[in-house]
Amino acid sequence: MNEGLSITDEPVTYALVLFSGSAHTITIGKLGEIEVEPAFYVYVGSAAGPGGLRARIARHLRDSKRIHWHID
Repeated sequence: MNEGLSITDEPVTYALVLFSGSAHTITIGKLGEIEVEPAFYVYVGSAAGPGGLRARIARHLRDSKRIHWHID
């Protein structure tokens, strides 16, 4: 990680900003296929578990992990 970046291990609320530059059809669990239009999308979540945001980011950087997303 960037040495100048300070990531807390305290519980926090965060925003994940995603951008789609073109239209796509994606499959999302039980929702099935949905159309994603070119736009910015923002997901607001919380990292309130043990280790806070630091633990949440570390999990996504691991090579071996269960693929599991809770973006709704």
